[in-house]
Amino acid sequence: MQRVPPIGGELGPLADTFAEDFMKKVLGLMVAVSLLAWTLGCASSKQLGPLNHGGGSGGGGGNGTVASGNWAFVGSGTNGPMHIGGSLTGSGTSVSGDMFVVGGNGYAIGNSTGPMTVSGSVSNGTLTMTGVIGSSTITLTFTDVTSSGATSLPNGTFSVVGGTDAGDSGTMTGVMASSFSGTWQGNEPVTTGLVSVEFTQASTATSTGGRAGSYPLTASGTGVVFSGIAGCTVTGTLDSALSFTAGDIVYLKIDTTDNIIAGHMIYLGFANDPTAPSMISGGGYVYAGGTNCMLQNDNTQHPLSLTKQ
Repeated sequence: MQRVPPIGGELGPLADTFAEDFMKKVLGLMVAVSLLAWTLGCASSKQLGPLNHGGGSGGGGGNGTVASGNWAFVGSGTNGPMHIGGSLTGSGTSVSGDMFVVGGNGYAIGNSTGPMTVSGSVSNGTLTMTGVIGSSTITLTFTDVTSSGATSLPNGTFSVVGGTDAGDSGTMTGVMASSFSGTWQGNEPVTTGLVSVEFTQASTATSTGGRAGSYPLTASGTGVVFSGIAGCTVTGTLDSALSFTAGDIVYLKIDTTDNIIAGHMIYLGFANDPTAPSMISGGGYVYAGGTNCMLQNDNTQHPLSLTKQ
């Protein structure tokens, strides 16, 4: 049975210097998907099939190449779902990039979380990539890589050595993610307030710093809008320096004015289909600093699904 990892570190009460301190905290938003949902939903939508579909190891031994872009690697392992996403560059049979990791046992993401640098190559039709994050070494292996400029890697595995996720392993698929630009909306489950976020995704990845390998999100159109609760006035601004997509991962940092009180919302979700995303779910949000009229301000992660309009 797969084990769903617990939610990571909680937000503390706001101080007068909250805005400055908040940016330095790592908020551990972990994958909150039940075994049934993972088996019936995520596994099918990600098409995590059996390995080596009649192709042996390498589909005849020819060496293919991998296209450059925003890659989404999604796996089902011993310790639950594994999401690895970000910019990957293919040069001949070599690949390299910076990718964010969420899932397993202990891989969280927050305002100060950095990427994992990966590198690898295709040999005899098999792509092997390795990256180090914290004290863990993660290895991804994909067979049947024989075409030029591949944008889909359906036959893969992953394994982890060291760290809190040591011994984790399982199947994995990889696809080139498309743009997430557009308007996304969802109702908070308890207050029923409507959260709407319109953003544009950058066409190129950030190349340096703590968000290297991610694709920044900037507010566009109506931006962030909270509505649907009488007497509750909340406005929001998307923080483009910290909000991003990386593969199927979507991370939003929103600063709010909540009935004249400053607040901060962090959201993490995963696309149902990275190649044509229509829903973001499987993570949730944490809110601090405002009231409880629109969002639950209790330092706890709450579910929130967003649907593309």
